[in-house]
Formats: sequence, structure tokens, C-alpha cells
Amino acid sequence: MRTMVGRRWQRVILGARIGLSSTVPENEASFLRSYGSVSGRKLSTLAREWLSDLRTSSRIANGGFLRRTMSSLPQHNELGLPKLSPTMDTGNIVKWLKAEGDAVSAGDSLAEIETDKATLDFDTTDDGFLAKILLPDGTNDIPIGTPICVIVENQSDVAAFADYSPSAAAADADSDMFPSNPSIPDVPTTPDPVPVEPVAASPTPVSTDPTVSAPAALPRSGVFASFRARKHAAEAGIELNKVVGTGMYGSVTMKDLEAYMASSDFLVQADASLGAVPMPTVVDRREEGYYEVAVGPIRKAAAERAVASKQTVPHFYLNVECNVDKLLQMIEEWNEKEKTNLKLRDVMIKAAAVAVQKEPALGGTLMGSAVRRLKHVDLSVEVFTNQGPVFGVLRNADRKGIETIAEEVSDLDAKGKAGLLTPEESSGGTLAISDLSDYGVKNSTPLVFNNQAGTLSIGAVQQSAKIDGDDLKVQSTLFLTLSCDHRHVDGAVGAQWMKHMKKFIENPVSMLL
Repeated sequence: MRTMVGRRWQRVILGARIGLSSTVPENEASFLRSYGSVSGRKLSTLAREWLSDLRTSSRIANGGFLRRTMSSLPQHNELGLPKLSPTMDTGNIVKWLKAEGDAVSAGDSLAEIETDKATLDFDTTDDGFLAKILLPDGTNDIPIGTPICVIVENQSDVAAFADYSPSAAAADADSDMFPSNPSIPDVPTTPDPVPVEPVAASPTPVSTDPTVSAPAALPRSGVFASFRARKHAAEAGIELNKVVGTGMYGSVTMKDLEAYMASSDFLVQADASLGAVPMPTVVDRREEGYYEVAVGPIRKAAAERAVASKQTVPHFYLNVECNVDKLLQMIEEWNEKEKTNLKLRDVMIKAAAVAVQKEPALGGTLMGSAVRRLKHVDLSVEVFTNQGPVFGVLRNADRKGIETIAEEVSDLDAKGKAGLLTPEESSGGTLAISDLSDYGVKNSTPLVFNNQAGTLSIGAVQQSAKIDGDDLKVQSTLFLTLSCDHRHVDGAVGAQWMKHMKKFIENPVSMLL
């Protein structure tokens, strides 16, 4: 089979860009992992031939990379870490549910994988035997597609993989999948010289000080690195060829980058770049009364979403004070009569769904240059966990009664706290609900995530003195705050939606009209 690397490979992909993302894959394998299906894409003839050849020895399974290796070992499959949620970049192996040598059937759960949203089971798609576990329980920050186990067809072949390692197998397998071709030169790690046109003399002197010259582009070819590691290295001005990679095939991971930034080599380099500015003394403070807590995937994902929200979404905020005397009385009477346990949040969710029917702009999701508006109302309900906030999606909230909403929200809340929300249960909402009333928070200004229309914050009930004619009355009130994405929701539209909410809350019967 032919092979291409470097610039020739990029030219093939650039000729087949229709339907692909803006990032050019570095080689055939990365292209196959991301764009393994030819159907539905307008690819060039050469690109189709490449995929056809590659698919004879590789295929996509469960969103993870599965390679059928061609080596001196018995026929076997390497199963890669699957993509179990739309926003998952890395995952953690919580524990293996099968042991080496166990028989497995299609649909069996092999391991529990912790994603950025929940802990989910990783199911196999093949029948056979688990020959080798490549990454043990507790392995964290595993990139998507990294081999994690080996499956064989025959039990007699299990013993042959006692000393199996993915790095050794990769070299053998890659010799068949991507044979070297001396006629195709590798891409140099330094950029090609650019011819300089002679420039006429200028009265303004041009500085030749290297400290003010434009920084050289970080080399991409010759250094394999995860997306996060490459991004952080670019932001920190670190050349990846100086970092020792410990990932698959020697690739640089975030752990490698963090270890390098903590090393003396990096500190010396940083000190030299700062000139006369002294570096602060590094003091070991472990004995001074603090400890560090590892940041889990849910917390990392929440932090990344928060940064993306503040950097890309033009927020505006609206708030309104509502009298909830009638609403609280209605909930109390209903719970006493029907022996239920309705909460204020349940009625708020129903009111929000009905208000979206009145103002459909609050039921849209920004999709590039268009806004997708659903015919039904899907609301994201925030669940607070020890690892950070997650969102469970209540489908068709506009078509459900308050009791049904209460049951489903309670179920989403329990699943979210236990880390059991599936990708289907945690994605797709158009308007989010954040309830901080149990913590005594009167009002807040929440963020807007995932190109949604907005986020509604529910404040705590408080007693307020209000003038009613000539009398002064004490009322139960709360504040609602709506954060909106100004790219597809106007201020007047948001205000009209809040007007509906106030009417529904102060006079609950109006939701039926």
C-alpha cells in the first residue's frame, strides 16, 4: 500500500477539504480517526483510494480507534478509548469490569470510563477473549483513540500477549499499515527558507534585535502532541521538540508539558528570556498547612466551558422581582391534597417552558450563521455535584405536567450527582435553569453555554414589605435573572419573555390560558 506523510499528505487532504474541518490532519492515521466514513463527503479520487486502502486494515468502532494488527502475533484487535460524549477529549479508566482471559461478547461492558460529564460503561462490539489490558484501573487523561486493551478470537491465543505492549506492537503493525517510502522525503522540522525581495532603503532604520522579531512558528511535523498540549505550548511559547513525550508513539501529552514547565530547563530558559527580571524563589510549602486537590474531568470541562462562554458569548442580563404568595399557596395545597412533593423549581421549569412557547427565540440554538429553533422545548437543568456543575436535559418540557416534570428532574438530579448521566441526557437543551435558592442566594448572573439562548437563575424566596394602596403588606418575593446570548436574542425579546414569566408566577392559572 502506498504511503504519504508530511506535505504530500497535506496536499491530498487540502484537495479534499469539502465537508471537513479547518484543521489539516498530520498523517493518514489521524485523518482516519476523525473522518473514517467516506459516505456523505465530497472527497477527491486520491483521497477515496487512500481511505479504501486504510479501511482494509483499520476501522472505527464506538467512536474509538480500533486497529486490526498484522504482526507475528496471533490475529488480534486493539480497542482504543472511545468518544463517549460530544465534548470528550480525554477520559479516565475507573475500573475494568473484565479480567484478562475472560470471554466477551458483543455488547458486554469491558470497563467504566469517566468522561467530562459522567461515568459510563465501555461496551465491546466483538466476540472473543480479553487478551491484554494495556492501561490499568485509575489511568487518567487518556486521549481519545489510545489503545486500552486487546481482543483475540481464540482463547488459546491469550497467552501470546502476556508481555504485549502497545508501543512494540505499534512499530510492527505500522510497518504493514504505513510502510516507509524512501522516494517521499520527510518534512524537515525547520521551516523552509523564504526568499526575500530586495527592499529600497528607508529613512526609518529597521531593528535587527532578535528580541523584537516575530516568533517562529512552532514546528508541527516531527513532533506528535495532543491538541491540548499543542495549544498550551503555543500559548506559553514552548517548542514541543524540547519536551520529552511519554504518550503513544512518543507523543507529547499535557502531563509531559506540565512536567517540562516545572523542570529546571524551562525555569532557566524563562529566566534568560526575562533578562534582568529575577525569577521568584520556589518555596516548598507542603509543611505550611495546605494541600492540593486533583482537578477531575467534570471540573476541567466546567472551567473550559466557562472560559469559552465569557470569551465568545456577548451576555446581557435581565432581572425581575416576582410575588410568589399565590404560587407557594398552590404548591402547599397540592402537596397536601395529592401527597406529592412538588417544589418551587418544578413549577418554575413548567413556567419557563410555556414562556418559550410564547417567545420561541428563547428556544433556539446558534448554529453558525443560522439559529435552530425546536418545535418543542428542551430545558437544561443544572445539577450541582462535588466535582462541579453538570446539566441534565428535560425533553419536551412544554408537553409535560408539573408532576411529571418533578419526577424527571428528580431523576436527572440523582443521576447527575452519581455521575450516571448519559450523553443523550446531558446535551441538546436550548435554555438552561440554574436554581441557587436552596443556598440563600437572592440573585446571580449565570453564564450561557453551548450556544444556547440563555440561562435563567432562580433566587431564594424572601419577605419584602410592599405598599398596597394605603397599606404596607409583607409579601413573599424572589428575583429571576435571565442571561442571554445577544447574538440571537434581542433585549426586547428577553424582556417580553421575562414579562410572561412574571405573569405565570404571580398568577399560576395564567399558564393554562
